[in-house]
Amino acid sequence: MSSSANQPFVIDPSTIVVSDNETDLDETIKSEVLLWYQSFKSLKNATRQMIERSHLNPLLKVPRKELLNVMVNLNLLELNTQEKIIMFDLNDSIFSVIYPETYKPMEGEGLLVTSDDPVLEKVVAKANRFIQRDSVSMTSPSIAISVLLSKIIEIFITKSFNELTPGVVNATDDLFASKLDELDKGASKLLISSDDEDDDEDDDEDFIQTPTPQKVNISEKNIFDVQEEKDMSELIAKLQKMSQDEEFTMFTNAWGSLAGYVEYNLSAKSKLLTELKFINSLNGRNGWKVELVDENIFVWTVHLYNFPTSSTIASGLRSFQEKFNIGNGDIVLEVRFANYPEEPPHIRVVSPRIQYLTGLVQFDGSLCVDFLTRNNWAENRCLSMESIFSKIKSSLIENDACIDLRTFKPYDVKAALNSYVRHTRDQVIQSGTKFNEKYYIFSSAFSKRCFDVKVNLSALEKGNKVLLPPEAADKIFNDPNVEFPLIFEIQTKHSRVYCGVSEFTSPSNNIVVPEWMFKSLFITEGAKVSIRCVKLLPASYIKIQPHSKTFYNIENYKQVLETTLSRYSCVAEGQSLQVYDESDKIHMIEIMETQPSTAVSVLAESSGFMEVEIDFVPALDLYDPSELTEMQQQEQQKRLQKKEKQKLDFTNKTLKEREEKRQKLQELLATIGKDTKTVLFKIKFPDGSSVSQKFPVTASCSTLYDFVECIQEKDLWRPLPYTTSSDLQIATTYPKIDIPCNQTLSFESARITGQAAVVVTQQDRFPPENQ
Repeated sequence: MSSSANQPFVIDPSTIVVSDNETDLDETIKSEVLLWYQSFKSLKNATRQMIERSHLNPLLKVPRKELLNVMVNLNLLELNTQEKIIMFDLNDSIFSVIYPETYKPMEGEGLLVTSDDPVLEKVVAKANRFIQRDSVSMTSPSIAISVLLSKIIEIFITKSFNELTPGVVNATDDLFASKLDELDKGASKLLISSDDEDDDEDDDEDFIQTPTPQKVNISEKNIFDVQEEKDMSELIAKLQKMSQDEEFTMFTNAWGSLAGYVEYNLSAKSKLLTELKFINSLNGRNGWKVELVDENIFVWTVHLYNFPTSSTIASGLRSFQEKFNIGNGDIVLEVRFANYPEEPPHIRVVSPRIQYLTGLVQFDGSLCVDFLTRNNWAENRCLSMESIFSKIKSSLIENDACIDLRTFKPYDVKAALNSYVRHTRDQVIQSGTKFNEKYYIFSSAFSKRCFDVKVNLSALEKGNKVLLPPEAADKIFNDPNVEFPLIFEIQTKHSRVYCGVSEFTSPSNNIVVPEWMFKSLFITEGAKVSIRCVKLLPASYIKIQPHSKTFYNIENYKQVLETTLSRYSCVAEGQSLQVYDESDKIHMIEIMETQPSTAVSVLAESSGFMEVEIDFVPALDLYDPSELTEMQQQEQQKRLQKKEKQKLDFTNKTLKEREEKRQKLQELLATIGKDTKTVLFKIKFPDGSSVSQKFPVTASCSTLYDFVECIQEKDLWRPLPYTTSSDLQIATTYPKIDIPCNQTLSFESARITGQAAVVVTQQDRFPPENQ
């Protein structure tokens, strides 16, 4: 092992020229440049923390990270805080980064890249366009300088790959050419340093390993993209020539029947063409690829791939391919443009499906990321589509998006577009009162831990009622126009949700919501939301789709669903609800459609019930209707077996308890003498047979139940072997009075003396399945 392998890279101090009056900006730029340069030169042995701190991550995504040392020879020539200039030598071509005395990029006073070398002309031009286009991310000089230097190297490497063609290699690229030949011959590992250094690399725990293909073919798109770029260039040229009528036809085709609900922007075409021209130069190289659907400029398909191998989503994509033998190991997105760039594009996942509440992806495939919301778009509209795709990819990784391996079905486009229109149009639901406030929102679990809030979690979680602060009650009930029932609309950056109120007991200025509702909002604890009182029409129709076919395993799931809805004040399209089965296991259902509006009340009227037509859409993972029949038969068989076992266990327990009761009865009846005051019961059983029996008037009423339960004479009716006193009902014939099974109440206290004719009825604890 080489002894120099672990030695840190040392910067020549003669390259640094410090100003006599060094400002904070000078110090920041100097320290960041030195940190970035040292991290870059030590990239082979850099730790993950160094990579992320110096914003070198993009360089790990270039076609092959191992080729960095072959393709790039970078040296810091001068770092001069007096002249405000940083000078580098890049493969014998010099470029400089100039920074101003006052750093204000939004006012044009930011970084500038210059070079007199024609070799770097395109690199410098793209770098300066990057500074202007991503000015929002360049607001901090400490971040901007590292991001810019990494971007310059990335642009240079991409340009080098574009210019390199098979059989035409510059003399200065001999080493690079030999490495490509080595890879083409099937080498599984690229050696870019000495054997000693490679041995040291294997022993270094902090070495950053990135996924690379087993073989690089120079004709593959991820290295040479000439044909794809040519196709996109021809399409872009064709789109530039289309008339305004053709453009509007494309727009209506993109949105179909929903075109009347979204706004058409005349400047969208120009902006999108600019984006496409820039994307064309990078298409397929940065872990994403863009295609136009039917050559429609308003509908794009985006493929995201090359996720980190250690990420949850990469593991899920591999499992998805292995299970269903479809897909290319990528996430397919669909992008539709309406009032762009005034409003954000609608971006949704097409395939494969993402598990609910992971990766900031809703059940319909819509993305809930802050930079694509209408409220935040003003400060993010300067983002290029390239930046948006990269941010979406990062969001899926950071928020642990999990692939749904239950089904290969893609997301439904109609549901996603309806959701987009529903969330972007203005408020149309009538207000119930003047109550319209802003509160800080917290989940029930968080509130119980951190606030002095007495929350009945089990009750709150089984419905959609929330806790409001006491001052909300004052504002609502002091309104002379208040209408009942009270239903509220909570609006976040991403969506709206409707709920009822349980109590006015939350802390001041806070609203406490069920945990399941909080998670579905994709917000953080303490976020500020708007809440207003609304008036919803009563529901007449609800269409439901179970998240999983396990929902059908619930015994009498329709009745369970009715019980669930009785705990809710209202439901809305695009909302997922929790359904609890008999074992308190949670099953999720999606509200696909509601009538007569997109949000409806399900509160019962004075009659005590509400007539609602409920329709079912098959569960996502239910492929064949016959599968449902077979599945329900299997589940019914399991229930029968479980029921028989419970019946047997309960019978054994009951028979054992009866023996103890018989012994106590014998002892009690043996105490009856001539002078004992008694009551004579004439007992009639369910089969018509009867028997008479005396009991002391001081005996408890439960004694009569024990006697009936323990009867075992051959000629008399017998209770079921698992029947207990709680399954029996005994009442006098006239007047009809129910005798309670009470151990502390005596017959005398219950005013039962002399003689009494009673009738016994029995309830079957384990009725046959057909009953």
